[in-house]
Amino acid sequence: MSGTTENTTNGQLTSQQRQRNMNRAIVVSIAMMTSVACLGDNVLSLAAIKLGAKERFIGFLTFALIAPFIMQIFTIPAVEKNGKKRTLLIWFTAGIIFVLPILFTPQTASLFSEGTALILLFVCTFLWKTCNGLANSGWFPILQDSVPSDMVGKFFARLRTSWQAAWLISLLIIAWFLRGGNPEWWRFQVIFAAGFIAFAAKPIGTLGMSERIIFSENNSVRLTLADRFRELFSKKEVRTFTFYSIFYTSAYFFVEPFKVKFMKDLGYSDSFVIAATAAAGLGAITSLWFWGRLADRFGNRGIFSISQIGMIMTGLLWVMVGKSTFGTVLILTLFFFTSVFSCANDIAQTRYMLHAVPINKQYYMNLISVLVNFFASLTPIAGGFFLYKTEKFRFGSGVLSFNNYDLFFIITALLFVIPFTLRKQLRVGWETPTRDVIAIVIRPLRNTLGLLVGFNKSDF
Repeated sequence: MSGTTENTTNGQLTSQQRQRNMNRAIVVSIAMMTSVACLGDNVLSLAAIKLGAKERFIGFLTFALIAPFIMQIFTIPAVEKNGKKRTLLIWFTAGIIFVLPILFTPQTASLFSEGTALILLFVCTFLWKTCNGLANSGWFPILQDSVPSDMVGKFFARLRTSWQAAWLISLLIIAWFLRGGNPEWWRFQVIFAAGFIAFAAKPIGTLGMSERIIFSENNSVRLTLADRFRELFSKKEVRTFTFYSIFYTSAYFFVEPFKVKFMKDLGYSDSFVIAATAAAGLGAITSLWFWGRLADRFGNRGIFSISQIGMIMTGLLWVMVGKSTFGTVLILTLFFFTSVFSCANDIAQTRYMLHAVPINKQYYMNLISVLVNFFASLTPIAGGFFLYKTEKFRFGSGVLSFNNYDLFFIITALLFVIPFTLRKQLRVGWETPTRDVIAIVIRPLRNTLGLLVGFNKSDF
């Protein structure tokens, strides 16, 4: 297997290599999330709406942002043969080619038509995300090589805090840059260019990473794709986790892309939409380290329960959003706390997966990702189709008034009930009961008025 493995002992990474890998992973993640802030669903949705796009197109655009991650299934053999680092470098570099044409979206609309510009957005987004997907088969395996098992929660909290900070800062700058009622196209082009530069930094950050040589009993026998999936589903704890992740992620992406269109329909500006999204970054930054330490200390059980209850509650509260001062504050609050609970769930999922997947079966993680992203990519299309078909839905009774978006938010909240029921099957040995974890969570929340949370020394 190729890759940087010098100075390893029996295929193991040295402590220096582990530390270097973790630092490089943070750099790559920061570059990735800066590019996502500039070229992700929020900015691209605003650009698409500026071109006249409706909910159906936004659903397909979100599909283009998620579905290509299933392409990593085709590079699993390449990772085993050529190494994780080489796979990351090749496909991160290839993705740069397909980001570049997005910069010329307004010129495409001017020379041809707005419909052609929308097609350009969709195709280029799908292609650069495909390159990301092909690279992704090496990402979690190289992280598993690098992160000691006793600090998975802390490291991933640090990793996510770093890229969330980069994402937050990027979004705040974008929100300021798009100020005004109808931002000019050149402003979008500057944002796209910044995303291009950030994306180009990803392969640079990957240089110098090391990987562990995996001595697997399957090295001499190449498993077929069907064999790999059959083996994955034969393991109960991995199979249950896969179903949990599918339901959770699908419920999340069923609604999330359409919050931008919902806010625009209410009359909020592009600048506010981006600023509201930035509140999610703030929620992540102020809570990730807390969830990481909590998970390493007490396990995943309580975090799965707390996060799912939180996602159901924040989903339901979207029916109260309107164009008012109260609505403005509520939107910012909901983005903040949705991120807090989502980050908790992400930490718990990551810890469970890295502990459940054997070191010599790292392709399990790619197969799980393929299945999760496949189903999650279909839900925005279903969501867009639902909103399109119920566009004229209105229900009024006294002081109550419901439209298709209100119904949409209620259905989404109910979808989170499914992973909530599955969480009990994701226990790893003995873990602290949920009620005890809730007591620990409430204590610092109460002490800091529910915004900034932390542990006292006596908690450890």
